[in-house]
Amino acid sequence: MNAIYLEKGHAIGKDANILNEDVSLPALVLYQDKIANNIQWMKNFSEKYAVQLAPHAKTTMTPKILTAQLAAGAWGMTVANPVQAQSALNAGCQNILMANQLVGKANMSIIADMLEHHDIQFYCVVDSVANVRALDQFFTERSLTLNVLIEIGADHGRCGCRTEEHVKSVVQALNTSTSLRLSGVEFYEGVIHGDDEITQVRNFIHWVVKIFKSDFFQSSIHSENPILTGAGSAWYDIVCEVFQEADLHPSVRRIIRPGCYVIHDMGIYEDAQAQVMLRNMHCQASDTALQSAMELWAYVLSIPEPGVAIVGFGKRDVAFDAGLPTPLTYYHAGDKAPITIESGTCVVKDIMDQHAFMTFSVDLQVGDMISFGTSHPCLTFDKWREIAVIDSSFNIIDRYKTYF
Repeated sequence: MNAIYLEKGHAIGKDANILNEDVSLPALVLYQDKIANNIQWMKNFSEKYAVQLAPHAKTTMTPKILTAQLAAGAWGMTVANPVQAQSALNAGCQNILMANQLVGKANMSIIADMLEHHDIQFYCVVDSVANVRALDQFFTERSLTLNVLIEIGADHGRCGCRTEEHVKSVVQALNTSTSLRLSGVEFYEGVIHGDDEITQVRNFIHWVVKIFKSDFFQSSIHSENPILTGAGSAWYDIVCEVFQEADLHPSVRRIIRPGCYVIHDMGIYEDAQAQVMLRNMHCQASDTALQSAMELWAYVLSIPEPGVAIVGFGKRDVAFDAGLPTPLTYYHAGDKAPITIESGTCVVKDIMDQHAFMTFSVDLQVGDMISFGTSHPCLTFDKWREIAVIDSSFNIIDRYKTYF
């Protein structure tokens, strides 16, 4: 007998519909029109500041979404490791920016193979003399040239040079290398926290730009279009504003790297985007906004106590690091449409591996379906190998595969 293995959210038949119970729940679903809206919104925003987009692929690791972002004019894709770089390449990406250090022979080999067999531009970051020497030895032996960006980091943050002297030592090592080509600067401001974060973020980016524009750095760059790149999903507007203020040479390629905008959420990035909308004049003038494009659907499995429902999803299905899912609608079989859940009438209190504990004060029954909004889309996407795409009538119109 041939074994049959099903993915979560398995659909029965060709014309499956969520409300008709044609889909095995729990199921993660995406709204195609909202994804398209979000891609266009960020494209419009980036054009206001004459910056280019390299969205972070780690958010979705979904070729059909990466392809849509590229088709909408993204310069390239950002990745975190060589395996993700291969997925970006498979999606047709020709400019791949790995916002991380390339360490280890197996990882270097993946990139070397890509460079040998494909006409692409690949960039990784360096922040140490040791890494420069290891990369130079490996890529010299392979007779390849590797583009690198100096990473400059914030105090108490992640990777990156912390002082100008540190940057100079890495630049000097690059100047004596055989196979490495200094192509610009990369930074990430999203690790900055504390009092008056906006001022801290601005000051950090101004400091990075000062180093980038310095004579010692510019004299070591080997690129007609040196790259200056930063920005996650929270401070991209501030990054763009500082770039605009910096009087950069027209040849500089200014790149921002937000990732979560394409899906958005109903948690930390909804909050972050609300702050962007308050402080940025271009956002205030826009007649559109980012929309949460993802929902989790699940059944009420049990009502073991009055006002307490056990819902059929858990930590295996949804992110829980940045807030628990938000109940959005509930649906009784046979109703015309799902009913909107008013704030506070249904609240997820806790989740286990496969169960969620939800208090409620609406007319719920065992077997009802509930849709949930989520926070931090990256850590929901990576729990699904296939995701249903639906239209406004809850019909399944496509299935997207993920490759984490």
